[in-house]
Amino acid sequence: MALGYRPALGTLLAERGSAGSPWAARTPHTGHDEKPARAVTRRPVPGSPFNKPLPAPQPVEEFEAQDLVTHDRYGLGRVISAEEDAVLVEFGAVRHRISAPYAKLTKL
Repeated sequence: MALGYRPALGTLLAERGSAGSPWAARTPHTGHDEKPARAVTRRPVPGSPFNKPLPAPQPVEEFEAQDLVTHDRYGLGRVISAEEDAVLVEFGAVRHRISAPYAKLTKL
């Protein structure tokens, strides 16, 4: 072959045949040549914030009738009645039912 001579693609394929193709020698991928999967659970990283136990819930404050309370929004008030999950409080002329947990309600 002389320099600068490029034969046509068809001529190259005819000379090499199908065995000369770089793709002809490859076999389909079956996955048998890879490492086998291990059924081992991963150990947690000791410093991970997701491994810390949840803090114990704060105890819900208990109120009784006639307790003086203050609320961040409504101000000073007096407990009228107390149930398991809610408290009825009178703030001046207005009454509000406040559900547990009483985040903004403080006993005085």
